[in-house]
Amino acid sequence: MNVEVALLEPQVEQELRTALTASNEYTYESFSRVDVFHRDVEDGIGSVLAYALSDGVWVIVDGTLVTKTTAAELAREVMGRIPTS
Repeated sequence: MNVEVALLEPQVEQELRTALTASNEYTYESFSRVDVFHRDVEDGIGSVLAYALSDGVWVIVDGTLVTKTTAAELAREVMGRIPTS
């Protein structure tokens, strides 16, 4: 499992959020100011991908042999541990 954190400019964050919301590949959930998008990756080995977005922070979780729900929960958990200014 990989977890990455990136900082985004507001315009880039909005463009990413808009694209993910418009995509029918991702399941969308919102949890108190954190938008989470997750999906299965069709690679034959059970990989998943989850993104969490909030206030210019982008958490990316990808892994194998976990559910997309677990990946989404991890992305949300990581986001909750990042201090805000």
